Amino acid sequence: MPAPISAFSARFAAPAIRRVALVLALLTTTVVTGAVVAGALAPENPRLDTPIVLDGEVWDVEQVGNAVVVGGNFTQIQTTRNGPTINQAGLFAYDIDSGILLEDFLPTLSVNNGAVEIKTLEAAADGRSVYIGGKFTAIDDKTDDRIRIRNRIAKLDVTTGRLDRNFARGGVDAKVLTVDLIGNQLYVGGNFNRIYDTDVGRPPVEHEHQSMARFDATTGAYDPTFKFEPETSIARTGMLGVTNIDHTPNGRYLVFTHRGENVVVNRNQIFRRPGVAILDLNAAGGAAVTGFQTLYPDANDANQDFYWSGQCGNRGIFIRDM
Repeated sequence: MPAPISAFSARFAAPAIRRVALVLALLTTTVVTGAVVAGALAPENPRLDTPIVLDGEVWDVEQVGNAVVVGGNFTQIQTTRNGPTINQAGLFAYDIDSGILLEDFLPTLSVNNGAVEIKTLEAAADGRSVYIGGKFTAIDDKTDDRIRIRNRIAKLDVTTGRLDRNFARGGVDAKVLTVDLIGNQLYVGGNFNRIYDTDVGRPPVEHEHQSMARFDATTGAYDPTFKFEPETSIARTGMLGVTNIDHTPNGRYLVFTHRGENVVVNRNQIFRRPGVAILDLNAAGGAAVTGFQTLYPDANDANQDFYWSGQCGNRGIFIRDM
C-alpha cells in the first residue's frame, strides 16, 4: 500500500517529476536509434511450468542464451508445480521454452556469516555464462567438488554450472548490489570499502576502494586507475554505496546511482553530484564526470535541494532503481 503523501512530498512532487523526466530524456534520446516496433504483449495468465520459489525473494532475473537465471535470497524451490522441493540457496536457472529446471546449474554457494544473497546478474559476452554479485564468499566448483573462494563476485557457466576459474582475481569485502558489463570491463557497485586483488603465486593484495570498481571481465583483475567514489558531508543514517550501474548502448556513458552528495575522483577532485552521476568513459585522458546533475537544480533555493541538511531529518535521499 502506498505511503500517504506528506506535505514534504507534495511540495517536491512537481520538481521531482521534472527532474526524473530529465534523466529519462537523457537516456532515451540515446537508446532510441530506429523505428519503434510494437512487440507481443505478455499473456494475461502467467506461466505455470517454471520452478517456484518457496521462500525469500527474487531480486534479479537475466536471460543467458536459452536459459533464464534467477537470483535472490531464497533457500528452497519447487522444481515444477506440485513437484519435488529442493534446497537451493540464492540461484537457479530454467529453460525459457520448456520451463524445465536446469539441473546442471544448481551452484552451491556459502557465506562466512548470515545467509547467501544474489543481488545482481549480468550475462557474459560468450552467451553461455553469467556474472553474479551479492553476499557470498565461496562456491562449490562442480568440476572437481572443491570449494573455491569467491568474494561477492563470480562468473558461472550456465550450461554446465561450472565456476569460471579464469575469472578469479577480483573480489570485495562487502555486499555487491549491481554489476554492468561494457566491452571487456566489468563495473561493480555496492557497499564495499576494500578490494581483494588475488593472483597466482602471491598473497592477496587489499586496496582501499569504496562503492564502485572496475575489473577485467575475463580475469577479474582490478583496475586501480578507475576511482570514482561517492561521499557525503552531512551525517545521516545508512551506508554509502552504489546501488545501480547502467550504460548507453554505444558504451560511452556510464550512469550510476548512489547514496551520497558528492563524487570524489582519485581521492582529490570533488564533484557535487547528489544521487546520480554520469561518466564519459571516452573522455580525453580517461573516464570523467560529466556536468549532468539531478536532485539539485538550484543551489540558492533550499526548497529544491533534496540534500539540504534540514530535509528528511538529515537522512538524505536514497535512489533504489533507475
